[in-house]
Amino acid sequence: MTADPFSDARRALEAGDPPQAIDLIWKAIRPATVAQDIPVIEQAEGLARGIAAVTEGRTRKEANQLADYCAACLVAPEDAGASVWAFSRWFRRGSTPRDAVKMCPDCAERIRAEARVCRYCGYRYPDEVR
Repeated sequence: MTADPFSDARRALEAGDPPQAIDLIWKAIRPATVAQDIPVIEQAEGLARGIAAVTEGRTRKEANQLADYCAACLVAPEDAGASVWAFSRWFRRGSTPRDAVKMCPDCAERIRAEARVCRYCGYRYPDEVR
């Protein structure tokens, strides 16, 4: 990465790769939130909102999530540093919302609500009426 934490993200965006730009912004924003570097967080929010404005679908959703994360860090920067890793896990691609999971009765692991077999222990759920 270069001296400007967002130059690589801008290059990825100019090259037509918004998902890569989002990933690079995430990498740049993590240390900035821990250090409570407000100007960097503001810049990241602006870039993310710009990406959301010119994209669609999943990429737009991820850009909006990143921008919302940045906005939350700006509202309460003292809280963001401690929870930066938790926040990034919440916004991770392919994550499952908490209300869309169920607990396996055998191993107590969380699995998707639609699952018929536990991916951890192999427990088979009885046929459920859908």
